[in-house]
Amino acid sequence: LARHYPKEDPETVSSIYFFSELVGRSLQPFHGGVFFLDRNSQRCLDLWGEEIVNNDSTRDQIALSHLNTKILKRQLSGCKLWALPRAYNLRYPTEKLMKEGRKATFIHITNTFRAEMIPRDVQEEYIAEILGLTEEERNVQNHLTMSSGKISFNW
Repeated sequence: LARHYPKEDPETVSSIYFFSELVGRSLQPFHGGVFFLDRNSQRCLDLWGEEIVNNDSTRDQIALSHLNTKILKRQLSGCKLWALPRAYNLRYPTEKLMKEGRKATFIHITNTFRAEMIPRDVQEEYIAEILGLTEEERNVQNHLTMSSGKISFNW
């Protein structure tokens, strides 16, 4: 995506780095659930916030899409939105991926019903494995689960 942006001074340009959205499941270019900032990100954050407030966007990805369109059309300057590769960096847990023990830099638990579709025992085993809990710690913990986008530790 960077090649589409006008050339600007890297010391003054504001940037936010996003993972690209799921291919084929969304028309939005960026996934707003996990992003990275640098010391110059404030302008982009302000523009994103204005887009949410002024256009009554209910989802961050929609506001990002609008913001990205304005940047690409050169209606706004001083902000770059970067798409990072998803492969091996961002995963959404499913029962199958948990049973396979798939890991990633970021494991994103959504605020949807998806977590509630994964059996509790599968969640407990996966989360204990990801956290690197010892056998003793696994025996102490009871009910380490995901629900409505939250991980609950009930000790």
